[in-house]
Amino acid sequence: MGQTPLAVFEITSDFVSGKALPTAATALQLSYVAAPVNVGEARSATVLLGATQGGGWHLAAVRESDSDAGYAGKGTATSPVFSEPQLHAWYQLALDQVTPLNDAAKSGLGGKSSVSLADYQNLVKGRYADKMAGSDYATKGFSSGYQPAARPSSSSPTPAILGGSSAAVALAGALLALRRRRRGAS
Repeated sequence: MGQTPLAVFEITSDFVSGKALPTAATALQLSYVAAPVNVGEARSATVLLGATQGGGWHLAAVRESDSDAGYAGKGTATSPVFSEPQLHAWYQLALDQVTPLNDAAKSGLGGKSSVSLADYQNLVKGRYADKMAGSDYATKGFSSGYQPAARPSSSSPTPAILGGSSAAVALAGALLALRRRRRGAS
């Protein structure tokens, strides 16, 4: 029913604010893991597992498509895939080049087929640096501010073993199947 969870990365606060140099090590952090789940009859979902304070994982959400896992599955150890959630954009980082993986990402890069990581940092700094948590934007009540997901307590950028994740995927799949059956019975 479920498949192996895949790492989903986001850009870091320090990268967005310009406090960090534009390198792969400082630009990206593990946000959550995504596991696709087939719920039958051409329906799919994605189980999202978030990191807990103690280094484990918890069921963060279930989405009714497999796009998170689909994009994350395109990543490799040397070319990770990451999201810019505010735009629903997905990118791949290869060496120091950021390449868009969907239309939202291409729009986010101004229609370019790729940009350097330094140029991408300038783009996101312009979009979000003045909207970070604790900024005037946030304190004046316009929003809670831009804040990427908290970094897991592990020092590794990717999870080596996702303890308990198989059970979470199986549980979420069972819940989705039950929900589907209830809808069909109505």
